[in-house]
Amino acid sequence: TEVNALSFLQVVDTRVSQITCWPENSEGTEDSLMSIFHQKTRNAIRKGLLRVGEIKEKTRDAEVFEFLVREHISSIKSLGGQPKEKYVFESLRKNLPDFFHIYAAYSKENELVSALLTLEYEETIEYFTPVTTPEFRESQILSALIFSVMQEKFQNGFRYWNWGGTWQSQEGVYRFKNRFGAQDFPYR
Repeated sequence: TEVNALSFLQVVDTRVSQITCWPENSEGTEDSLMSIFHQKTRNAIRKGLLRVGEIKEKTRDAEVFEFLVREHISSIKSLGGQPKEKYVFESLRKNLPDFFHIYAAYSKENELVSALLTLEYEETIEYFTPVTTPEFRESQILSALIFSVMQEKFQNGFRYWNWGGTWQSQEGVYRFKNRFGAQDFPYR
């Protein structure tokens, strides 16, 4: 019999979607949100909040947009990955202006050190692209930024923080999202 040379291949990509849900009947306080996080994440947020000078929505700010794109490309390349190209961000900003949001975190010295791009629709915030300058990665400012945006959005009627899909090989990324109270939704 004739054997198909490709019959052993499996064209299946298994990932885990992770979503943090706003606790029903929650009072909307910082403590109620922190209570769903892992202790290490609560500590990271507190550490980051000590280093943050200010967090602002900066969706229309060209400087922050360029910072986000530049830091994303630099960071992903340094990890040996394939970054999203600038045109992807420009296309999202142009074609989804009502859903596209950028938040910026500044150090106590008023230096832009972290940014987060989300896509927001109905009750869901899609965590799309986070960045932090290399000098501030250990400061946990990104955790503080995520927490601050998450808290504000949950208090304003959003119910779901969609972390997106995580490859099975990305154990550290999975753990980071999971410790923010994310529930797993495997898909193929």
